[in-house]
Amino acid sequence: MRLAWTVLALVPLAASPAWADKKLDEAVAKAEAQLAKGKDAEAVRILEKAVAQAPRDPEAPLALMTLFTRLGRRDEAAAALTTAGERAGNALPAVRARVRTIQSEVALREGLSDDALAFARQAVEAAAGPESLGALARAEARLGMASARETAERAAQAAPDAAPVHVARGDALLAARLAEEAAAAYQRAVEIDSRSVAARTGLALALAAHGEGGRAFEAARAATEADPKAVEAQAALGLALLAQDPGDKKGEALVAAQRAALLEPKRPLAELALGRVLEARGQLDRAAEAYGQAARLDPSWPAPRIAALGVRFRKGDADGALAALRALPEEFRTTGEAELLLGRILTQKEEWTGALAALDRAAASLPGLAEAHALRGDAAYNSGELKLAAEAYGRAVERDPGNLAYRSSHALRLSDDGRRGEALSVLLEITARPEGRTTEAFMALGGIYRGSSPPRVSEAVEAYEQALKVDPKNGQAALNVARTYRAARQWARAITAYERVSDRFPRLEREALLGTAWCYYFSGDDTRARFYTGLAARAGADVGAIRQAFSRPPAGATDEADRAELLEGLRSQHAGAQARAVKALLELGRPAVPTLAAALQRTGTSLPARELIVDGLASLGPAAREALPHLDRLAAVAPPPPKPGESDEAKALREREARLTTSAQAASERIRGRGAEAP
Repeated sequence: MRLAWTVLALVPLAASPAWADKKLDEAVAKAEAQLAKGKDAEAVRILEKAVAQAPRDPEAPLALMTLFTRLGRRDEAAAALTTAGERAGNALPAVRARVRTIQSEVALREGLSDDALAFARQAVEAAAGPESLGALARAEARLGMASARETAERAAQAAPDAAPVHVARGDALLAARLAEEAAAAYQRAVEIDSRSVAARTGLALALAAHGEGGRAFEAARAATEADPKAVEAQAALGLALLAQDPGDKKGEALVAAQRAALLEPKRPLAELALGRVLEARGQLDRAAEAYGQAARLDPSWPAPRIAALGVRFRKGDADGALAALRALPEEFRTTGEAELLLGRILTQKEEWTGALAALDRAAASLPGLAEAHALRGDAAYNSGELKLAAEAYGRAVERDPGNLAYRSSHALRLSDDGRRGEALSVLLEITARPEGRTTEAFMALGGIYRGSSPPRVSEAVEAYEQALKVDPKNGQAALNVARTYRAARQWARAITAYERVSDRFPRLEREALLGTAWCYYFSGDDTRARFYTGLAARAGADVGAIRQAFSRPPAGATDEADRAELLEGLRSQHAGAQARAVKALLELGRPAVPTLAAALQRTGTSLPARELIVDGLASLGPAAREALPHLDRLAAVAPPPPKPGESDEAKALREREARLTTSAQAASERIRGRGAEAP
């Protein structure tokens, strides 16, 4: 076992506290003198005698441990620390805190995370000073505990000019993926103590996480030069090289990571770093082996176990990864990394309610990770939470402002939430830059122009045509050109655009045929409308709404056209599109009530959309009387009973459905005039 607390090898043996026994001070001074003469064995003999002469004093074995560390005699250093730990139980609180702090730091580096936490807690209990608080913060950060940042701040407030507490702050911030802030903390530690390998190593890791590969490499190289045998420094060098070359095409990151693992084959930190590099290289089986080895070396550390499950998910076993993730101990499952993986898996399975709940927790634990906020934005949109989706993507942009995909998505979600002015400003700025002229950006821009009142037809069509230039296979862009003309009541142009979709994008033929049928219907050509309705039905489109329209008075009214297009959104498979349609239909007021009421009973209407419909109908008051039978049927539905062994996601969904039943009852009362006064 290698003691990795490098600072112990740098401080003089005489650096014992003022309250230490004078005899020990004398012994340490003599040992230092012998070391200066090159008489290592004599120095050891002197301190071993001091340990024997003070059988209850933990300070003597601590001094001996420091000597052994400087001499590179690791096993003997570990034995001396064990002796100090045994003696510390009855020592003065300050002495006990010092010993437990050292034990925590060593345990953390040797790969015993739960021991590190236990020792640190004992240290703080004995004396809550900056050293013990710093050790506690680092242990909490290793275990993914949310309390790490608060603990680190307490340590920094107690000793703002101490390098170790800034290293602890860096660890806590980096664990929360606040890489830029972590780099600043580590840099401060380097400025205070330029010899600190831990500070330089942390700085390299933070810079690598922030995407600054060049600076990360320089910091890691400085750390390895300060201590060529420091496993953490070599591992950081590998990750810094990976930041410079994300796919590790040159293989330099792998060489550095393997060197770290070879330095100390039983160090889980080195195995984890090796796994990260292998995973980035696409060598998933070997990455899983490295993660598994790290987990075996430190069974109490969540990161390797979760990383291994992440590889399993990447290899296509979503169900197996999910089952294994849910079987982890609670303290593992509640870490930010675990919640993030859960959110990813549930997103792939399109279990949006559960995904959103998991990503809410992940974003709270990992506030600096842009990806967590972006995934949360997607889950929120697909859960019908339009405002939350915009806010989540806004945070993703704050953390990664250079990511144009995030900025485009943020603009689109702002538009969904009705903030079209903000969205348009963002997109115009993006698409004005060469690197911003992407399909996603132009599609979002077209959506905003098309959704304006009245539609800005020429700008919308131009945006969609630009998207087609970037990606000629983008059928949705061509379909949206037709929808733009349709929204503007330009029926002939819309029909021509729909025909282009049918010719060039066969997979979208049913949508194109149905759109063509609606355009003929609104233009007053009943014969062709019925003909294309039949074609659309044979292609698999849902033609129920247009067939109902044939039985009503002649087409052409503006509100009928509005409802028809919004009905397509209401029948979308995505809760976000449904939510947008519900909000727009509610703006039409009473004419939209039949459409909204019917959607309540339709199987494909998402729970978020039904919630919006119920609340919206209640806000209409007596004007929504036509919806009462539908609301009453919903209110009469018995709440689903709990199921044995149901997941947290299933429980949350069941409780939400029960609240919808209650809301339907309240809405019925309000429409009848028995509840709150209608607006």
